[in-house]
Order: sequence, then C-alpha cells, then structure tokens
Amino acid sequence: LLPCFWIYAQVATELKKTSPPKSPYQEWITFYASSGYKTDVDKMIDLTNRLFKETHEKEKVRMKKAFMSASKLELSFWDDAFMLKK
Repeated sequence: LLPCFWIYAQVATELKKTSPPKSPYQEWITFYASSGYKTDVDKMIDLTNRLFKETHEKEKVRMKKAFMSASKLELSFWDDAFMLKK
C-alpha cells in the first residue's frame, strides 16, 4: 500500500501549487497535501525501511517486487485518469 499513500501525497502536493482555489478536487488536494497526511506517509516510509533492513535477503526481493508492482498499478491508475480527462 505504501506506493498509493506516497504517490497521493506527491500528486496532491504538486496539484496544490497549480490548482485553482475553486477546483472540484480541492478537498482531495487539501487532505492529501496536508502536513498530517505527509507525517503519516513519512511514518509508513520509515516503518517500511526499518522492516526492510531487518529482514532476510529472500524477503527483501519479495518486498522490492511488491513495491514495484504496486507502483506500476498506481502509474496505470493515474494514466487512466489522465486519459479520461482528454
């Protein structure tokens, strides 16, 4: 789940810089760009990094694959959303 949390925070932070104040997505942007949400994402990143360091090599390979798969799914989600906008 980490890529989802992380990417939402990044996307919202970027949208916050360019989105008009009356955007229909303002509530979404405000929540995912908030310092509280970013704090939670940072905690998840730290936890994931700690668990990664503490596990054996075979599990590290599985963790990397899972992270990459989830990241690719997130990219696909955003690509689909972008294509709907066109």
